[in-house]
Amino acid sequence: MKLSFSIIKKTLESINPEFRKPQVKRNPDWTFLSKQMIERAGNKCSLCGKSANLTTHHIVPVHVNRDLEMDESNLIVLCENLTHNCHFIFGHLLNWKSYNDTVRDDAAIWNLKIRDRLN
Repeated sequence: MKLSFSIIKKTLESINPEFRKPQVKRNPDWTFLSKQMIERAGNKCSLCGKSANLTTHHIVPVHVNRDLEMDESNLIVLCENLTHNCHFIFGHLLNWKSYNDTVRDDAAIWNLKIRDRLN
Protein backbone atom coordinates (compact mmCIF):
# COMPACT_ATOMS: atom_id res chain seq x y z
CA MET A 1 0.00 0.00 0.00
CA LYS A 2 1.37 3.39 -0.99
CA LEU A 3 1.09 6.01 1.75
CA SER A 4 -0.02 9.41 0.61
CA PHE A 5 0.78 12.70 2.27
CA SER A 6 -2.87 13.19 3.26
CA ILE A 7 -3.08 9.77 4.97
CA ILE A 8 0.08 10.41 6.98
CA LYS A 9 -1.08 13.94 7.86
CA LYS A 10 -4.48 12.72 9.10
CA THR A 11 -2.81 9.98 11.15
CA LEU A 12 -0.43 12.46 12.78
CA GLU A 13 -3.30 14.89 13.48
CA SER A 14 -5.27 12.16 15.22
CA ILE A 15 -2.30 11.19 17.41
CA ASN A 16 -1.14 14.65 18.44
CA PRO A 17 -3.16 17.90 18.39
CA GLU A 18 0.03 19.89 17.69
CA PHE A 19 -0.15 18.48 14.14
CA ARG A 20 -3.63 19.98 13.64
CA LYS A 21 -3.77 23.45 12.05
CA PRO A 22 -6.13 25.94 13.68
CA GLN A 23 -9.12 26.53 11.40
CA VAL A 24 -9.96 30.14 10.55
CA LYS A 25 -12.40 31.76 8.15
CA ARG A 26 -10.50 33.34 5.28
CA ASN A 27 -10.92 36.65 3.51
CA PRO A 28 -12.67 36.06 0.13
CA ASP A 29 -9.57 37.44 -1.66
CA TRP A 30 -7.14 35.13 0.20
CA THR A 31 -6.88 32.46 -2.52
CA PHE A 32 -6.02 35.05 -5.16
CA LEU A 33 -3.39 36.74 -2.96
CA SER A 34 -1.87 33.38 -2.00
CA LYS A 35 -1.46 32.39 -5.66
CA GLN A 36 0.10 35.79 -6.43
CA MET A 37 2.60 35.37 -3.60
CA ILE A 38 3.61 31.91 -4.82
CA GLU A 39 4.10 33.23 -8.37
CA ARG A 40 6.18 36.17 -7.09
CA ALA A 41 8.36 33.70 -5.17
CA GLY A 42 9.13 31.99 -8.48
CA ASN A 43 6.95 29.01 -7.56
CA LYS A 44 9.57 27.91 -5.03
CA CYS A 45 9.78 27.52 -1.27
CA SER A 46 11.62 30.54 0.14
CA LEU A 47 13.59 28.23 2.41
CA CYS A 48 14.49 25.03 0.55
CA GLY A 49 13.74 26.02 -3.05
CA LYS A 50 11.44 23.06 -3.73
CA SER A 51 8.48 23.69 -6.02
CA ALA A 52 5.99 21.07 -4.78
CA ASN A 53 3.23 21.52 -2.20
CA LEU A 54 3.70 25.27 -1.75
CA THR A 55 1.66 27.35 0.65
CA THR A 56 1.60 31.00 1.56
CA HIS A 57 2.47 31.22 5.24
CA HIS A 58 1.36 33.97 7.62
CA ILE A 59 4.35 34.92 9.76
CA VAL A 60 1.97 36.09 12.47
CA PRO A 61 -0.92 33.62 12.09
CA VAL A 62 -4.44 34.76 11.32
CA HIS A 63 -5.70 33.19 14.56
CA VAL A 64 -3.28 35.50 16.44
CA ASN A 65 -3.87 38.73 14.48
CA ARG A 66 -6.68 38.78 11.92
CA ASP A 67 -5.66 42.29 10.76
CA LEU A 68 -2.49 40.86 9.15
CA GLU A 69 -4.23 38.24 7.01
CA MET A 70 -3.89 40.18 3.74
CA ASP A 71 -0.72 42.11 4.65
CA GLU A 72 1.96 41.01 2.17
CA SER A 73 4.74 41.93 4.62
CA ASN A 74 3.34 39.18 6.87
CA LEU A 75 3.56 36.49 4.17
CA ILE A 76 6.25 34.08 2.97
CA VAL A 77 6.03 31.08 0.63
CA LEU A 78 6.97 27.76 2.24
CA CYS A 79 6.48 24.12 1.26
CA GLU A 80 4.57 21.36 2.99
CA ASN A 81 6.48 18.38 1.62
CA LEU A 82 6.29 14.97 3.21
CA THR A 83 10.03 14.60 3.75
CA HIS A 84 10.59 18.13 5.01
CA ASN A 85 7.70 20.44 5.78
CA CYS A 86 9.27 23.92 5.90
CA HIS A 87 5.89 25.42 6.80
CA PHE A 88 5.47 23.27 9.91
CA ILE A 89 9.15 23.08 10.93
CA PHE A 90 10.32 26.66 10.34
CA GLY A 91 7.05 28.58 10.18
CA HIS A 92 5.46 27.02 13.26
CA LEU A 93 8.42 25.47 15.10
CA LEU A 94 6.77 22.01 15.12
CA ASN A 95 3.53 23.22 16.69
CA TRP A 96 0.69 24.75 14.64
CA LYS A 97 -0.29 26.99 17.56
CA SER A 98 3.21 28.45 17.67
CA TYR A 99 4.86 30.81 15.20
CA ASN A 100 8.32 31.98 14.26
CA ASP A 101 8.51 35.74 13.82
CA THR A 102 12.03 35.40 12.35
CA VAL A 103 11.03 32.87 9.67
CA ARG A 104 11.95 35.28 6.87
CA ASP A 105 15.52 35.64 8.24
CA ASP A 106 15.73 31.89 8.91
CA ALA A 107 14.57 31.14 5.35
CA ALA A 108 17.26 33.41 3.87
CA ILE A 109 20.00 31.76 5.97
CA TRP A 110 18.90 28.19 5.21
CA ASN A 111 18.31 28.92 1.53
CA LEU A 112 21.95 30.08 1.23
CA LYS A 113 23.21 27.02 3.11
CA ILE A 114 21.25 24.70 0.82
CA ARG A 115 22.36 26.53 -2.33
CA ASP A 116 26.02 26.51 -1.22
CA ARG A 117 25.80 22.80 -0.46
CA LEU A 118 24.54 22.11 -3.97
CA ASN A 119 27.37 24.08 -5.64
